Amino acid sequence: MSADNKGPGAVATTVTVTCIASVIVLVRLWIRMVLVRASGWDDWIITIAMAGIAGMTITISQQVKWGLGRHIEELDEHMQERLFFCFWLSIIFYNIGLGMTKISIIMQYLRIFATTRVMRVACLAVMTFTVLYTLEAIILSIFSCTPVDRFWQRSKPGTCVNFKALWFTHAALNIFSDVMIISLPMPVIRGLNVPKKQKFALMGIFALGAFGCVTSILRLRSLYAVADSTDTSYDNVDAAVWSNVEINVAIMCASLPTFKALVKRLFPHVLSTDPASRSTGNKYGTGPNWRSRNTRQHGTLISLDGLERGDAGRRRGDGLCTTTIEKGHASYAGSDGESSNDDGIKVTTVVSQREDSSSDKGAAFGDDVHSVTESERKFFPNS
Repeated sequence: MSADNKGPGAVATTVTVTCIASVIVLVRLWIRMVLVRASGWDDWIITIAMAGIAGMTITISQQVKWGLGRHIEELDEHMQERLFFCFWLSIIFYNIGLGMTKISIIMQYLRIFATTRVMRVACLAVMTFTVLYTLEAIILSIFSCTPVDRFWQRSKPGTCVNFKALWFTHAALNIFSDVMIISLPMPVIRGLNVPKKQKFALMGIFALGAFGCVTSILRLRSLYAVADSTDTSYDNVDAAVWSNVEINVAIMCASLPTFKALVKRLFPHVLSTDPASRSTGNKYGTGPNWRSRNTRQHGTLISLDGLERGDAGRRRGDGLCTTTIEKGHASYAGSDGESSNDDGIKVTTVVSQREDSSSDKGAAFGDDVHSVTESERKFFPNS
């Protein structure tokens, strides 16, 4: 066996990143199913994506067994046939894993941010594009040659598509969809009624997908190197590794936002989002000619503990009413003055009322009245 063998390094890299991604997904499922008790479709779809990348990692290991990382002249016909068969399988697993990861991210957006019709339509449009692109990629990866086994039996009569054009087209569509998915939540996060520090933190969390976009670009570079290669078994190592790393990084980035609930449980005061703690005291104007004008705005802030909803930002009538719904660790005070901490849904309503004088000479002791009411609803699962 030649000393110039890049196969073992490829196995070590792909197995390591796949194990890390698997642990992160398992923790995500525990958080969503046990800690916040609010699992959704995005959690199950990311599990399918994890199964896809696990299949790809196994097929890469099998490719190394049959000669990936070694020069093509060192491989006999049987080894080359098995190598290209495993390569064919790895492409299918790659497209399944990548597509399911992106669909999971968009499903997460629909659950958290889609509180307006525009955002829902945008998410559904990007999802439609992603689903169609994924189906097309999977079908073409299976039937890229006619007959199908012409892909791994290179001496068999038949035809194959232009792989260079196919790979680069899919890579370009992949990067384009990455940019769309990263951009989707930013306008909503920018408009949230939360402190700037938390707003920037949220942007940073959901912008982690940019790392996946970077790995997609690096993969594109490796595809260029292998597209015209006559030593495919040796030159395809980098493309295989970057393809695997790309999906694993995307899965990690898709799962990290759910860790907010775990951080909040371990460090409850670090990322508090309770607006009642930031409410101001009462200021009243006086005089016989004062009249009340209510301006009402109703919205729901993102529940960072469970990442359940977004900022609705809907105006109603004439008053200002902001409701924050938080799911996770809640505390409340009973009528007897005792306090309690437990898991549940905490609903905080802040009502603002402006008082205007109908007279030019009305008193001017202050024109804002802030009344804060707080209620908590406790929901427990059936035992």
